[in-house]
Amino acid sequence: MKKLIILVVTFSLFAASCSNTSVTEKKRTERVPNPTPDVIKPDNKYVDVPAYDKFGQWPYKDGEEYYSSKVGTWFTVWWTDESKPTHDHWFAEGWTRLKPVDYGYYSSGDEDYLTSVLSRLKYIGVDYLMIDDTNGHWNDFGLIAKNIEQVFKVANELGENSPQIAIATGGPLRDGNTKIQEKELDAYWKLHNDHPGTFFQYKGKPFLIMYIAGEVNKRHSDDRFTIRHGTGFISWQKKAQDQSIFQTEGNWGWVFDIQNEGSEVIGVQPGYNKAHQGIEIQTIYRENGKHYIQSWLNAIKQNPEMIIIPSYNDHAEETGWEATVPIRPPSNENCDQGTEGEDPYLYEKITEAYLALRYGFIDGFMYREENSKETYLFKNNKLAKVEPKETDLVIIIPDGYFEWESNKNTKK
Repeated sequence: MKKLIILVVTFSLFAASCSNTSVTEKKRTERVPNPTPDVIKPDNKYVDVPAYDKFGQWPYKDGEEYYSSKVGTWFTVWWTDESKPTHDHWFAEGWTRLKPVDYGYYSSGDEDYLTSVLSRLKYIGVDYLMIDDTNGHWNDFGLIAKNIEQVFKVANELGENSPQIAIATGGPLRDGNTKIQEKELDAYWKLHNDHPGTFFQYKGKPFLIMYIAGEVNKRHSDDRFTIRHGTGFISWQKKAQDQSIFQTEGNWGWVFDIQNEGSEVIGVQPGYNKAHQGIEIQTIYRENGKHYIQSWLNAIKQNPEMIIIPSYNDHAEETGWEATVPIRPPSNENCDQGTEGEDPYLYEKITEAYLALRYGFIDGFMYREENSKETYLFKNNKLAKVEPKETDLVIIIPDGYFEWESNKNTKK
């Protein structure tokens, strides 16, 4: 955290001071807790993992929102438990060096896990999961397909207590095998029909991302779906013959090294790193949360149709915001996730804080407007001016947000 706070202070050093003293004096409306669904039963193996108000009481989700973007997060489905032959994806040398804190080495298709995670993600404002099926639907002995089916099943059973589900595909298209790609789309259409109301609708149809990676000129259409494209690194789109699709529809993943501002989507990403796999490729440095905070700030200021987060739990490429701890030291200086002294929940806290900004503040969090030196702690339904320590997480918010939130949540 030390690096984060030093950088935050540096940003504000030459900024004009913006006094928000009045927000500490206004009499606020009584803070009402949000209802929580009774879906995590006592026999759920993860019943002790907090699902609601995990880091502090949330603002009341009353429908009056600061930003209106729909938010989705990519979700990895190849994780399996110890009974499956692909379980070593979790810890194999040269593959993954991070272990989830709360759930351990879970299966992405485990009903207890999905019930816990999906209900929590819905509670904090994730509108849809973007299932990562970009490596072949029937690969890994069919376990990827089985896990995807299970995600749809549990999400359907949870109903309004789960985010909806979208899918990223494209492996066969990248390989030039359009017949297999069509079979994958047929499988997704079956999921849509078998689990009504569960597939996320965009522009009136079930939503897919066609992940074309370096094959930047390949396109695919299917009248059953709304399809958008992703080129791997967003900057790779510059190699495409037609740039207009990215300027309007946007580029939906995987690595947001640049943005298509003014398009349908803005990406927010904690980081990206494959150095631990021995792969020499550009790294998106986390900088103890600084990169993620700046990405979120940029996104909510623009308020696009969509905000997409790659990813929740792709720990192999170290893009995730799920809480993890390293199981082995970094291979070189490019590995900057899970550094010594870093709060393993840092990226979960940042994600929740910015999702909550649709409505207000989370109890116990510190906030500072972008061009101000003044930091405020929100505690017990009050804002108090504080001097943060070097180790404190400070959420940077758009200028004017204190006034918006104050007008919304103070007695008239």
